[in-house]
Parts: sequence; C-alpha cells; structure tokens
Amino acid sequence: AWGAIGMKKSSISEVETIARQLQAHAAMGGNKNDRLMAESRTQHAQRMAAQHHDATVRAENIANARHATEVLGGLSPSRLKDGKVTSMAEMITIGGTGTKMKMLAKMKSKATEASKAVAKKQREAEAKEKMLDFLVYLVFMVFFTLSTGANIFSPSAYEFGHGLRVTLSMHEWQLISDVDDLHAYLQTTFVDALYSKNFDTHNVSSSWVVLGPVRVSQLRSMRYDCTDERPAPFRNKARNQNFYCTRNRGTASANDGLEFDEGYELTDSFRGFSYDHDHEHVATVKAQRSQPYSQHWTSDHNQYPAPAYALLLNTHGEKATVQRTLRTIQKKSYIDEHTNVMFIDLTVYDFLVEAQVNIRMTVQISKGGGITTETRMENVQLYQPVVFRAERERYAYGTAFGYGYLTLYQVYKIVHQGRKYFHHFL
Repeated sequence: AWGAIGMKKSSISEVETIARQLQAHAAMGGNKNDRLMAESRTQHAQRMAAQHHDATVRAENIANARHATEVLGGLSPSRLKDGKVTSMAEMITIGGTGTKMKMLAKMKSKATEASKAVAKKQREAEAKEKMLDFLVYLVFMVFFTLSTGANIFSPSAYEFGHGLRVTLSMHEWQLISDVDDLHAYLQTTFVDALYSKNFDTHNVSSSWVVLGPVRVSQLRSMRYDCTDERPAPFRNKARNQNFYCTRNRGTASANDGLEFDEGYELTDSFRGFSYDHDHEHVATVKAQRSQPYSQHWTSDHNQYPAPAYALLLNTHGEKATVQRTLRTIQKKSYIDEHTNVMFIDLTVYDFLVEAQVNIRMTVQISKGGGITTETRMENVQLYQPVVFRAERERYAYGTAFGYGYLTLYQVYKIVHQGRKYFHHFL
C-alpha cells in the first residue's frame, strides 16, 4: 500500500509532528504567516493520511481478488490495471467472510454450469457432423452397390454352372482314387461329355461351346535323399540304408498347407514330353509364372505355381483323335512317380446366359500313390448385357455424384478445421 502512493510512513509522521509544533507556536501568539503555514501543512498531512487509507483498501481488495481467483480454480476475474480493483473483486469484499464464501460458491457453480453447457453444445455439434457423414456415405454406398452389383447374381448363371457339373459327371470325378480310375474317366466319361448334345460347335447360339483347346498339365518333383525325414529307429547306418522321395518337399504355407518348392522341381524331358511342350501355342512356363495370380490354391491349402508339360486336346476336331491322344498319355506313362499334381483346364461359353465358366480339375497324388480330386469353377461375364446397361448408367450417375460430393465435403472440412481434421483422421 505504501508503495502504491510512493511515500514512506516516516514522511507522514514528520509532517504530522511539524504541523503540531506550528499549531502550538501559533497558539502562543505567533504571527499570521506562521498560522497559515501550520494550517497548510496540517491539510497536507490529512491528504497524505487519506491517500494512505485508500492505498490500504486497494491492497486488501487486490489480495481478496487473488484469493477469489484461487478459489474459483483459475477462473480469473477482470484484469487488474493500475492498482484499481474490478467490480468482481469489489463484490467479493462486500459483507463478512460467510457472504464471501457463498458468493464464491455461487460464482463457481455458475462457471461450472457454463462450462458444461459449452461442452454439451460441442458434443451435439460433433454428433450431428458424424451423423451427416454417415448418412452421406450410406447414400453413396447404396448407389455404388447398385451400379456395380445389379443383375450379376442371376439364377441363369447358377443353372449354367450346375448343368456343367452334371454333364461332366462331377460325382464320378470325386470318386477317383487311383491312376487307373483317372485314365478311365478321361477316355470315356470326360470325352463323351465334351461331344454330347450340350456341346455343339456348329450351333453356338443354342448350346455350350468350349473356347480353345482343353489343356492337360502337371508339376513334377525330382528324386532326392529324404533319409533325414525318417525317425532314427528306422535308419540302419551300419548297412548304409538310405531313403529317397519323389514328392516335393515343399515349405509350410498358411493353414497347415504346403507350398510347392521350385528348388525340387523336375524340369527334364521324359518319354517325349518336354517342360514347355506346346510352346508354339502356350506361353512358356516362366512367362506364365511371371503373371500375377498365377498360383493355384487347393481346398487343403496347398499352393502350386503355374504348371508345365502342357498337352492340348482339340475338342473341336474328331472325337477319336482326342481319345487317341488320351490313350497315348496313358501308354507313355504321362503320370508316374515324379508327378505331384495334374491339372485339366477348359473354358466353356454359353451364348444365352452371356457368360463363361473357367473350369480347373485338379488331381493331387499322395506319397502313398493315392489320388484326391477337386474342381473349381469360376463364372465370368465378359461384357454387360444390353438390357441392363441403361439401368446401370442411372446408378453410375448417382455414384459419380457421390464421389464428387464426398470429395468437396472433405476439402471443406480441411479448410475449416485445419490441422484438427488430420488429428481426427489419424
């Protein structure tokens, strides 16, 4: 407080002492000038005392305001400037201590309520914004689904695939258990199906047609010493007994399957069959394996690369020629102890359904010589039927509008939210 008026307490005491001495001197008969000086100094001392009192009050009010700030948890009142206390601080100093605490509690309650109201409004605004984002995305996905998935799951496509399974006698294919059964199926049931009334190369518009030739191929594995794979009691080192295997050792793949190891692959020619046998009509094995998605996964999670030793069956020619080729395959032992897996690939097209089915028939030969078979069919539409194009175009416009709106809306949010947008995004 003394610092606020810029005067020391000793100075006021000296002024008061001099004033009392002058008043006593004047009372004893001093001249007029002495009396005037005494009155002047007395008035000056009174003014100094009044300033001292005001400064003391201001100092107390400042202390009360700071105390109020601490009680309110950092909620500062109006700024203090030039030693003048604001109206809030003056309100706090009114009344006794009990009144002060009640007012502080009331102000704290109001501040808490105001903070809760602001937080509630922010939550409501964020919820509205998220709901708007969800609705816009939902509308976009409806148009996107309609434009990409309309009329692709027709019963005709299912009937096409089901008819092929019946015609190729897939139930008989699944019962094959050895190599003799396999050759019997290929030379009779399979050939008879391809030359049945369902397949007519002369009347494509009313029946199925095989696109291109049927391809037969396989993967072979070299003979290697597998003695270390046998338990110790089965090894007779004294007699120098070794075990040799022709099944590909493979490496573990996902879901307990095996991936064909090309390091153990056999690429030598045998009995007139070469690694790139029909290279004039079929891409080389290396070129096929360089293509994406050229691997094949079986139902038991084994993985194989693109096969080799391809043979082409021209089913557009004479039936007897195809049967003769299949008998040659059996006679020359196309399937032997080095064969790990064999594939039969064909593509069938239906003009009425406007779709094609890619068929891969797989034959896996186990270590014991047994056979397991499976079939994979993929129904594909090469082009969109004309009857559905106008409908899909309408959906495409909605999808394009959705893309544009979503893009502009996100740009708008980035401009208005700045870094906060990316913080939310992350």
